[in-house]
This record gives sequence, structure tokens and C-alpha cells, in this order.
Amino acid sequence: MNREGKIGDKQVFYYKGQAAWEYQIKGIVRLPEQSRTTFDPQIVLLESTTNAHRPLKKGDRELWFPYWIKVGGKWRFGQFPPCFGEDAFLKLLKEAIRQNFFSKTFLETLGNESLREAEK
Repeated sequence: MNREGKIGDKQVFYYKGQAAWEYQIKGIVRLPEQSRTTFDPQIVLLESTTNAHRPLKKGDRELWFPYWIKVGGKWRFGQFPPCFGEDAFLKLLKEAIRQNFFSKTFLETLGNESLREAEK
């Protein structure tokens, strides 16, 4: 995916030179433009468009965390961004919460935001 990937774009992940997984971008979350002067992290929601040799089937969803950094005035893709399913992401978040990785204020804000979105 290039830095300006768009919802609806279809692309292919390659593994060892072979098409390993075809997917469509279903959503992208980015920081506001003024926050992206030298670092541009994103969360990208991907959905399989075909059955893959991985344990993914058509319609399965994955979360990908690509990022770009600005070096010498040029944007460069970050190395090895993680990509995993919602279940794995939720398990990581739950364990991080259990181990007190986040402040009480952060968790309260996240909880309040989640409730507002659920009420829509």
C-alpha cells in the first residue's frame, strides 16, 4: 500500500515472491495532518477478497499497522508493520490493561468514546 492508499483499493501481499493474500482496504485511521510532520502511523482494516494459503478465508478481516517516517524530506515506509486479526488485537489489549500499561485517564477516555460510538 502506498502512503495515500484509499478505502476500496484492492491489493496483494506477496510472500517469497508469490501472491499470498489478496485484500481490499475497508478502513483507514490516521492522525490529523498537523500531527504527521515526520511520522505517519495508521491503522488499516483489511478484508480478504480470496481464499489464501494462510489461514484466512474470503471475508476475514485483519488489522494492519503500517507507518511512514520522513527522512531527508522524503517519506519512507516503516519496517515490518504488524498485521493480525481482531481477536489477537483484543487479547493484546486485555493483557496490556491487566498489566497496567495504560493510565486510568486513557482507559476512561477510551471507554467513554466507545460508549458514544455504540449509542449512534
